[in-house]
Amino acid sequence: MSFAVNIPDEDKMTIPKFEDLVKSLQKYINSTSQQNTKEIEKTKAKIGEISGYLIAAENKKFPEYFKSFDDLKVLDIFNDLLDLDIPDVSFCILEALNFLLLNLKNENLTLNIYSTKYKTKILGQEMNLIDKLSGLKLEGKDEFLNIQINFMKSLSLKFNDNILFYFFNKDINQFQMITKSFSMYNNSDPMVRNVVKNILLSIMKIKNEDLNNFFVSFPINIYYTNLVLNFKNYILQLCLIDLSEIYNEEIFSIFRRKHDELIDISMYLGDILVLDIKPINFMLINCLLNEIILPLFKVIISRNKETANITIALYVFTIIIFNIKNKDITRDRKSVV
Repeated sequence: MSFAVNIPDEDKMTIPKFEDLVKSLQKYINSTSQQNTKEIEKTKAKIGEISGYLIAAENKKFPEYFKSFDDLKVLDIFNDLLDLDIPDVSFCILEALNFLLLNLKNENLTLNIYSTKYKTKILGQEMNLIDKLSGLKLEGKDEFLNIQINFMKSLSLKFNDNILFYFFNKDINQFQMITKSFSMYNNSDPMVRNVVKNILLSIMKIKNEDLNNFFVSFPINIYYTNLVLNFKNYILQLCLIDLSEIYNEEIFSIFRRKHDELIDISMYLGDILVLDIKPINFMLINCLLNEIILPLFKVIISRNKETANITIALYVFTIIIFNIKNKDITRDRKSVV
């Protein structure tokens, strides 16, 4: 899959040409040859041309093209193209909107992309075009997933309380982008996992009571338990490694990989706790105490000579103290509960 923005020369730009491009997309939607490879390639090129027109229009200060974009209901056409469920076309729309939102300064266009609402065919719920792109189920296509997840990251960095309501429907407790992100938190690709963390942290930083309630509602709240259990799992994997063989190159490579994962997730837990969202902290701290800290204490104070994991337990305590800087963890458990 590929996408290219074709920016036309100023002397070749005309409103009729722009309108013809848009109308040709509508013809493609209504045609019987939607799956034809040549037609798909032509459609992808036209999406790139439309994007190029808008970039050129902003650079040359031609507002009439943005008016034409609205009048021709291009966003509705993009939505209809997504309904065709043709991966290459969906990929190009995602790339086009990603490119426009990151490169255009036209606030009206940005707000239109954010705010245009559609009804989903299955549940009848409202979502915007970006929600729809965020929710596309094309995880098997690595290139698409990378663009999709990075697009969500770029958007999350721009989020604030003023534009949050375009994406978060508090009445039905729906936030498609967050739900999609949570579904990928345990992806096999470390890059995807890191981007998901960045998305969640960026949005968690927004001070909004309804949003905080969403983050602790079911099934989202299961995420925090799973996060701590993943942390515990990495500890257990480290404990299975024979430290007497640590100087073996293969053993050390395994140890280092598990160790890096452990450090990464501990820093992430620390970052969440620093945000001081009390319901989230309550769940995380209690999970950490019950699943990790108290069992580690048991290992350390057992003083069993056959327990080779005391060294690991002490080291994990060092990691927790260093990366998870939260005063509640050091308190008596009754003060947390």
